[in-house]
Amino acid sequence: MTMALLIAFLMGFFGSPHCLGMCGGIVTAFGLSMKELVQQKNAASLQLTI
Repeated sequence: MTMALLIAFLMGFFGSPHCLGMCGGIVTAFGLSMKELVQQKNAASLQLTI
């Protein structure tokens, strides 16, 4: 049982670069687009309160 947990941990640990490589760009692009959207919303709400 302990050997199975060790193997599972090592597979997850060494599989992490695969996840970063495959999804890292998508997550970064989504995060940057959300940042711009939030800035636009804040600017629009600021104009409404003035």
